[in-house]
Amino acid sequence: IDGEFLYVQTSNGVDRNMGPAKEKNRKIPAPEAPNLVVLDKKTGRLLATDDLAIGEHILHGQWSSVSLASVAGRKLVFFGAGDSRCYAFEALASVPDKPVKLKRVWQYDCIPTEYRSYGGLDAVSYYCLGDKRCKGTLNNNDGAFVGESEIIGTPVLHNDRVYVAIGRDPEHGRGRGALHCIDATQKGDITQAGRVWMYQGLDRTLSTASIAQGLLYLCDVAGRLHCVDALTGQCYWVHETHSTVWGSTLVADGKIYMPNSKGLTVLAAGKEKKVLSQINVGAAICATPVAANGTLYIAARSGWLWAVTLPPR
Repeated sequence: IDGEFLYVQTSNGVDRNMGPAKEKNRKIPAPEAPNLVVLDKKTGRLLATDDLAIGEHILHGQWSSVSLASVAGRKLVFFGAGDSRCYAFEALASVPDKPVKLKRVWQYDCIPTEYRSYGGLDAVSYYCLGDKRCKGTLNNNDGAFVGESEIIGTPVLHNDRVYVAIGRDPEHGRGRGALHCIDATQKGDITQAGRVWMYQGLDRTLSTASIAQGLLYLCDVAGRLHCVDALTGQCYWVHETHSTVWGSTLVADGKIYMPNSKGLTVLAAGKEKKVLSQINVGAAICATPVAANGTLYIAARSGWLWAVTLPPR
């Protein structure tokens, strides 16, 4: 929400089939539907849509939430799309009388070139065979599979740079991911010119990055937490939990809170890895923890919501 405006992605996607032969004939129910819309937050009136014609290029679905921030004095909206590209649009400055098209500022392809080597297969079949559940799968679920993924986490802006990673539904299994640092001050197709650095030492991820004190923390679906220098992309440490991660990290009070299928892992924030505790709440934690007013809130798959705080002195 920005003033009178509500920005939201539409989750436009593809009717998937599990077999490669059928997958090539998959249907896109609404190929011309908008991917990003702007509504009047009070009335719900449609004010704007994106200008992306990506219906035929959506890999599976679109789950990434949009983000908004100012870059070099200009307010931009960042959208991680189902075609594996991150887009930046100019935010609306005034309420239009009728729906308008958002002005695209830049786009960045988050799939490394080497991830598009299909071994003689077509791109759609190869994507399908990257799902460990598919008959004849090429994915051994060991993190070695290299292929296309969409953007699921939310793009994060920090010091005029956008940080965004690629991943797939964890039910598809593990596979190589990629974390990008993008110069958000650029214009046009900035896949090459806008790349500050790329880190490929992680698996597919659903997570949104947390940034604090110059360090970036990001989980992957394989249950590993990566601590990376936000400026250079240098990895300082990786913590292995041997679990599955669906949520994102929270950094608060000098600590990193990492939700996973084993519960909640807590580490000290910083360049040196230090595990503080592993908390079992009786169920997996898929949602990102939230801190507010000195209280830590944790939602577990058991149906319980935990609120943890220090007792009054």
